[in-house]
Amino acid sequence: MPVIINERTQYVDIGGKPLAGGNVFIGVANQDPKLNLEPIFADRGLSVPLANPQLLNSRGQTENKIYVAGRYSFKLEDSEGAQVEQDLDKGAAESAQGTTGLLNVAGINTITAEADPTLAAYLDKAQFALTLVNEPTGATTLNIDGVGAVPIKNKGIDITPNQLPANGIIIVAFNIIGPVFELISGGGDELRPRQGASVASSAQPNIWAGDGNTLHITGPNQINTFTDAPRIGAKVTLIFDAALRLKDGLGITLQGGADILTAPGDRFEVYADALDAFSGIFTRNVPPSSFAKQLLHVEDHKSSGTSGGTFTQGAYRLRDLNTVITNQIEGSSLSASVVSVPAGIYYIEASAPAFQVNDHKIKLQDNTAVVDLKIGSSERASAADDSVTRSFVSGQFSVSVTTNLRILHRCQLTKGTEGFGVATSFGDTEVFTVFKIWRIGA
Repeated sequence: MPVIINERTQYVDIGGKPLAGGNVFIGVANQDPKLNLEPIFADRGLSVPLANPQLLNSRGQTENKIYVAGRYSFKLEDSEGAQVEQDLDKGAAESAQGTTGLLNVAGINTITAEADPTLAAYLDKAQFALTLVNEPTGATTLNIDGVGAVPIKNKGIDITPNQLPANGIIIVAFNIIGPVFELISGGGDELRPRQGASVASSAQPNIWAGDGNTLHITGPNQINTFTDAPRIGAKVTLIFDAALRLKDGLGITLQGGADILTAPGDRFEVYADALDAFSGIFTRNVPPSSFAKQLLHVEDHKSSGTSGGTFTQGAYRLRDLNTVITNQIEGSSLSASVVSVPAGIYYIEASAPAFQVNDHKIKLQDNTAVVDLKIGSSERASAADDSVTRSFVSGQFSVSVTTNLRILHRCQLTKGTEGFGVATSFGDTEVFTVFKIWRIGA
């Protein structure tokens, strides 16, 4: 089965920020995916189920590869449940044959093989697995049971030297449009990237002329669309060497329906929906290691049975932070509910609860310069209901000097003792405000 979402795919909002806390829903094809969920799995054999929806992490990525059988519908929502993207018909329909292992494979660039049972014709989207006897040296065809020689192509491009190793297993799918055998996997779990010649940015660059499946875009000129693709379904990965504007709606459909301002190292996986209409996945160049290795995580802990405290209306109030969970940022510290961090570029995720205070909202404040850095989500914890809600704040920011940070919280209605959160009294620690910050750049 094809991977429909790779854990390295990053989803971003219209401002290019990771959709942390968002959800990916996979549903029945041509139906609302949120209301008609489809089983999804962590393995190609569809034996390890995954939760559906999949929660996006702080980088706007899923934690797992996602596999699904056949066609499916897709929905992407942000952390507040607002729809960012939806496609009701994606994926590849299952063939009646499934994936068929081929026998008696022979040849270098004109490969022959046999199926069991013997084929009388190629079925659209039928998949075949075979072990290469030799390493192809260029454009390659496959002929199964004498039905006919059909080109094997990778994203619409002929096989190139050193792309597929001898004794390597490949999987191909027959596409009646062409016809062509599309290379699904080979030489390991992923196809080898082939670097093509760089292309200068312009209003309509030609990204299809080279023989690579990955190429660099140079220069700062705005891109409105691309020259016509060689065929529907053609794909190529662009790597931007400079900042430029990628225009939505003039031939390119972008995530979120808005222009994207690129930065050096950003990627765009282009897909030709039609010869002159394109879509794809845009990925920011944010190294995962920055998040993995430079985290400061602090929380407000209180003993079992102790609630968060009185929440007084009328102004922003300081939320308690008293416990360091993880500190991997050199030069950072926590003191008196204030987090001190050195100069750098940061990404924050924080939240705080409120109970029976009506409207409430948190924000991240630079207490050194007394400037608001990020404003949190607007929430409501009705005074008439016995429920707690959290306000969330997230996003990227930078500070040029060592800076004191704090979480402030404002409400509409005063609530004593439990306004900052209700104790569960389960005998373990009560956790209220949660503050996580990653240093992602100097």
